[in-house]
Amino acid sequence: MECGIAPVLKLKSERYHTVPFGSIQATAKIISQADVAVGIESGLMHIANAFGIFGFVISGKHRRDMEYNFYNGSYREGKNCNILHLYGLSPFHLHQEPIAIAVDAFLAGRPMTRQQCDLFMLKYLIEQYQKKWYVRLFNALPEVFYQLWMIIQFHYRPKLPKSTQ
Repeated sequence: MECGIAPVLKLKSERYHTVPFGSIQATAKIISQADVAVGIESGLMHIANAFGIFGFVISGKHRRDMEYNFYNGSYREGKNCNILHLYGLSPFHLHQEPIAIAVDAFLAGRPMTRQQCDLFMLKYLIEQYQKKWYVRLFNALPEVFYQLWMIIQFHYRPKLPKSTQ
């Protein structure tokens, strides 16, 4: 079950359903009957936690906290959920690919542990970062250009004032 205003995952499984947001009571009843819930860190996921439903929580940066967890109980301990952290980004920047991989693994009977999920997300974010044009350009530069850059930085560093005697 995917909680939210508009479905994002669109998985191809007979067990996958989306829940349009209606009244909180009706939504809570639907959540209580789910096998697993997927959504951003929100009140709906707190409801899933309260019912003991396994959850995939999409979480990102909150103010200055890079890795926050506002949950209690099993979600806090990481026993009944996978928190898909986007370190330093808003949860709205996450592509559907890592969520779909994590949910598909769960539906196939191979759920990730908290540590596996954290490592999976870090690898995914690093791969996405390495696809950026400026990272690829920097990685393509030969060692000579890097050494030249370091020499230029050394010669144009701020000069210390001469001490007066």
